[in-house]
Amino acid sequence: GDNNGLIFPFNLAPVQVIIIPIGENNKKIKELALKIKKELIELGLRVEIDFSDKKLGEKFYFWEMKGIPIRIEFGEKELKTKKATVFRRDTKEKKLIPIVQLKKQIPLLGKSLTENLKKKSANAFEKNIIEANSIIDVSKSLGSGKIAKANFCSIELSGKDCAEKLEKQVQGAQVRGIRIDKNEIAKGNCIVCGKKANNVVYIARSY
Repeated sequence: GDNNGLIFPFNLAPVQVIIIPIGENNKKIKELALKIKKELIELGLRVEIDFSDKKLGEKFYFWEMKGIPIRIEFGEKELKTKKATVFRRDTKEKKLIPIVQLKKQIPLLGKSLTENLKKKSANAFEKNIIEANSIIDVSKSLGSGKIAKANFCSIELSGKDCAEKLEKQVQGAQVRGIRIDKNEIAKGNCIVCGKKANNVVYIARSY
């Protein structure tokens, strides 16, 4: 999230698209909102329309706070140009898209949004990792709110004693496991028992 609230990945969002008609009392605008909703739902998307009495700014703020990935807004001006304004929650960018292309463009924007959030999350994760060569290093890393990366004798039952010893010496520390997205080869010795390390583990506090 950010200072404005949640940010949901497109594929996980309870509501993926919010449609905000501007001047929804206008029959044509209301009909268009319902038509767009129907077309997007037919694609399997989760879509809502905000026909509430809130002020326009309140509507924008409310749905941003909820983390809805994509917002479609249009009024009389857009009816004339046959383009809708599409807002991305992750980048806060607004883009004019021809109304007839919304069915094609919204899923593509949603995919791009999710990939962008994955990339940001991965970058944030990597920045929070600190190499630890001792239990003292682990304590310092966790004390600064980071994740410790360390050589460890084993993630099997034989490593249980080392895990328990580490947890006793560093308050709140837990061996969270190994990376499944990387094949990391241990080089050196276990930071606890000093025996040959067989795994590279990540140690963090559970909040």
